[in-house]
Amino acid sequence: MNFERTPEDIFVDLQQGIVSAKHKIKTITPNQTIISEGGRDYNPILLVILILFLWPGAIIYYFTRERSSLSVFVTKHNEMGSTVTINSNEKDGDKIIKYIFENLQKHEQKPKTDKEKNS
Repeated sequence: MNFERTPEDIFVDLQQGIVSAKHKIKTITPNQTIISEGGRDYNPILLVILILFLWPGAIIYYFTRERSSLSVFVTKHNEMGSTVTINSNEKDGDKIIKYIFENLQKHEQKPKTDKEKNS
């Protein structure tokens, strides 16, 4: 998605969005890339059943589930614009991506001046 803000401006908002989504930032290339990691993607009902009836299986099941990850890339597309690309491997990734883009779009909108508000 393209934005009319510099990569430096967008990068701060991206970091805040990722942290608020309860992801731990693992790797940062300033103003270019963020790679983060979240919790494990497991079925809580299956985990409870395994804990009750086959606890070693529950441990194996939990630790073999893949951790969710999020990769964010920011590139400059003109003098004052940026392109943001986000990839996720989790089923909740769409929610996180939507939240981050909504947050970026709010900051993209121009604030109204006092003159416009009073009209």
